Amino acid sequence: MSDGLDNIIKGVQDIVGAVSGIRCAPDYAPAKLPPGVSGIVLPANGTWNERPSMVKQGLHNVNLFIMCPWADSQKVLTLIIPFGDLIAGALLNDRDLGGSCETYEELSYTFGPINWNAGPGMPADAIGFTFTIGGIKHHDTTSITSTTT
Repeated sequence: MSDGLDNIIKGVQDIVGAVSGIRCAPDYAPAKLPPGVSGIVLPANGTWNERPSMVKQGLHNVNLFIMCPWADSQKVLTLIIPFGDLIAGALLNDRDLGGSCETYEELSYTFGPINWNAGPGMPADAIGFTFTIGGIKHHDTTSITSTTT
């Protein structure tokens, strides 16, 4: 199993990028939203613990945005809504997120406007799903070193 939150994000991006119809699924979030349907993962929150001694255990939550630029709302809705089932199926069929973690506990989502490039007070510039992959379990046995001399 690979180590690190960075690899978890890349693992999710690989799964999303393999879903037919996803036009862009970069390892790192772009500054501007590209045209078409994009899948972009960002860390949400989590915890780090040491269990057992000298083993860093992470319990992470990441947000996966499946979105497209806001345009003609009827056309956008017929384009983006089918991705709810497609993305859920792809993630539920790969519980170790491409070998980047042990497993995850839950997959939830919301749907609606997303502010990607819009400035404060500006209307949303995208619409789509925000999936939260919760309780991602990950161990890293190489990153804690003793500080005693």
